[in-house]
Amino acid sequence: MAAALICRALRKHFTKEMQISEENGILQIALPKIFKIPPTNPDKRTLATMEIDESSIDGNLEVLQVIAEQQFGLTLEQLNERVIPVSGDQLTVVRIASNQQL
Repeated sequence: MAAALICRALRKHFTKEMQISEENGILQIALPKIFKIPPTNPDKRTLATMEIDESSIDGNLEVLQVIAEQQFGLTLEQLNERVIPVSGDQLTVVRIASNQQL
């Protein structure tokens, strides 16, 4: 029921823009392309596993150093100018923030 109501509203307000046609009883909608994103190969890197105890601030710092220096070939100073997405629990994020302040 909800899908039918949404389709009815779209048909009523955006008929020209959506170029609605019906073939074999199936509603065909050609949506306009507003922003065309060019296909690119993103720079994705899989990180190696590390045998580091990350349960302390020093351990979290060592993880960041290994990732930066050994896996990306960067210094910690170069990381200051970059945004680094980090996932983990709240304690991990707090420890990384402590590392940044140190």
